[in-house]
Amino acid sequence: ARQARVLAALEGLSEALASGDLSDCYRDAEWEGFRNGASGQPGDAPVTEALALRRAVDRVLGPALAGRTGDLRAVERALDRMAVRVAAGYADGVRCRLRSTLE
Repeated sequence: ARQARVLAALEGLSEALASGDLSDCYRDAEWEGFRNGASGQPGDAPVTEALALRRAVDRVLGPALAGRTGDLRAVERALDRMAVRVAAGYADGVRCRLRSTLE
């Protein structure tokens, strides 16, 4: 399941970078975090997965884009923003879960 999520995230990111519209990637990342937070899962799992994805892409694309620092930086920024969206979504999910238990 984890490999399928990673592949889907990479495919989505690749398509988004090609089109110049990253909104779907960011929405999906936020949803992944929200889903984990709302279900009571530990927050380290989705955030760690997002950061691991970034490291893996750095290892693979870093050498391939060595002479194209602008392109590499665009990918790095997108992955950083996706990790932040995962964390933000997780926090929102936890808030929703806590609100529902208090009501």
